[in-house]
Amino acid sequence: MMKKWLIPLMLFLFFSAAPAAQAACVWVDGQELDTVEQGKKQYLQLRALSAAAAVPLLWLGAEETGVWLRADSAAAFSLDLAAVFVQDETGMPARQSCGAPLLLEDRIYVPTDMLPYLGIALIEDEVGRQLLFPLESIRAGDAAAAAPLLAAVREAKQPAEQLFAGYTTAFNAANVGRTVNLSLAAAAINGCAIEPGGEFSFNDAVGERTAGRGYQRATVFVQGEAAEDYGGGICQVSSTLYNAVLAAGLAVTERWPHSLPVSYVPAGRDATVSYGSLDFCFENSSSWELVIRTRVRGGRLTVELWQPQEK
Repeated sequence: MMKKWLIPLMLFLFFSAAPAAQAACVWVDGQELDTVEQGKKQYLQLRALSAAAAVPLLWLGAEETGVWLRADSAAAFSLDLAAVFVQDETGMPARQSCGAPLLLEDRIYVPTDMLPYLGIALIEDEVGRQLLFPLESIRAGDAAAAAPLLAAVREAKQPAEQLFAGYTTAFNAANVGRTVNLSLAAAAINGCAIEPGGEFSFNDAVGERTAGRGYQRATVFVQGEAAEDYGGGICQVSSTLYNAVLAAGLAVTERWPHSLPVSYVPAGRDATVSYGSLDFCFENSSSWELVIRTRVRGGRLTVELWQPQEK
């Protein structure tokens, strides 16, 4: 049976929220939260979510790991880890699959499919998506109780794979729009797995670059001229991936050069992309599954290809 306090709160949320500019907006108590969209997933800014839910957040920067300090059930998660650890009925860590958090402009974003494990329910209405917190059950918890969860996260981050090939390029992190675009595209291809004989398409993995999906206007090259458009900068991701593919000796099935020189890779080793026309594709011509791993940290973009760990 629905608790009595839920009914007026749901009505309040429904009637107080203004029409959203984008269908992906998330609201709580009439306030819009900081969100981004990547692929088919929506992400919420973690510290804003912590403040809205009145739940303390412990972030271990050196380990890139967070602990959601909810009293009745803490949760631990980490960048680049597509899972969250919660306490089961016996108090032991239990791994739950969900999207991996994102790092954008030094802010951490968590996917909406992680919210149930943080004790937060997401409801939809006619004007967008809104958050409904089960306020009676969320209370601040003790950081010491999360120690087993942190240990489980650390163990989960131990690689079950080995590096096959990789490449790193540098970028100007002060160029905010370009950095956002680059980070979104890198997050989109992170974790993509290609079976032996399978083909990877950059455009299929990243999707259309639009303002509604969080992309910003930045410099692009169009027929030998510099211009401004949404998604400017993501060609550095495709070019960095191209160089990792070259290092791996894999078969490139589609690749196009820029119409102007770029500074982040050697001449002739760039790969421009444009959604719906120019793509970067390669075939996994190895004998094992390959997984793409990306990192965007401190003005450096790394794209790697990983293979299963040898037994």
